[in-house]
Amino acid sequence: METYIGHCNTKQETPVVGKLIFPERGEFPATRGACLAVLPAGTPLPEETEIVGAIRLDDPECPLETSAPLSCPVLTLPELPQRHHGQIALLDPRQATLFVSPDLVTVNRYAQALRSDPCPADCEHPPLHRSGIISSAEEMIRPHEDGWLLRLTSQESTDADALYDHCCEVADRAVGASVTVILPWDRQNTDSSALRDQLRALFRSAVYGRFSLLFQGPLTNEDCESCLRESHRAFCELESEGREFNGYIPKGVLIDSPLSLMTNLSLSAMDLLCFDLPRLGDCLTGKRPWITDSILTGRIATLLSRFADKHPSLRRTAILPTANDLSEWNPLLASLTIEEVFFSEDNR
Repeated sequence: METYIGHCNTKQETPVVGKLIFPERGEFPATRGACLAVLPAGTPLPEETEIVGAIRLDDPECPLETSAPLSCPVLTLPELPQRHHGQIALLDPRQATLFVSPDLVTVNRYAQALRSDPCPADCEHPPLHRSGIISSAEEMIRPHEDGWLLRLTSQESTDADALYDHCCEVADRAVGASVTVILPWDRQNTDSSALRDQLRALFRSAVYGRFSLLFQGPLTNEDCESCLRESHRAFCELESEGREFNGYIPKGVLIDSPLSLMTNLSLSAMDLLCFDLPRLGDCLTGKRPWITDSILTGRIATLLSRFADKHPSLRRTAILPTANDLSEWNPLLASLTIEEVFFSEDNR
């Protein structure tokens, strides 16, 4: 993160977030979503609907030559390097500060205000505004007030750029909240480009959101190593291309098959362990609803606990079916020491 402190000539006090756009020959390139226009000295403020803020490159003490009321904050700076073109930035008019590629600490300071309704004038951080990217996010399932669960399929990796746009839309829809993405891995498919495309899209969009990922499908140590190897390749490709990305996101494995429980998986390089409890229970017992049978539930709890205890350093999460009354699941969750629960109706 790089910070630039200047002078705000306007009374606009609302922080904004967008991509930095440097116009070429006075023409602004087409952009998707909100942007912060970087204006050379003497350039008039453009009337672009996607521009949520402007940075005027001039003497910070020089007043802005306009008498018209401005609908967006304008920060004046002596200079701003061209290399920041296309990078995400946060402009806080109250502090007359521009945060380029803000870190998670800075983003989280404003995240709650961004999600909330407009707050009073004495609010420490007024709400942020984004425009241009709005998603219905129909694939997203709300687990609780702090996080989301998103399932991707192999069909969603045919176009890497489209998948990146989709993940960015998800980040905007769930701004301020964590998003756990389930990535499918097919051990029968020797072509790893699909998974790599998904990883590249996720790493790039993770600049704009709090992402973590779960690999779905690994059954052996070789499978887990293959997933991590593709993750490393995606990381190196993006780094060599000079793209903006965040490859340091928590990674884990989704346990939704009894076969995974029967193998001695080595998950030392992982951060998360997630149990799809409805699917595991259905496969292990062949009975619905098995959760009401205390004997079956106890046996499942013992089996899952033995597996989880082999990986004490991993954060434990679980997927449950959407239900109003979850009290019947509480004993199982407690025995597994589950730290976070996702709700999903997709438990085929």
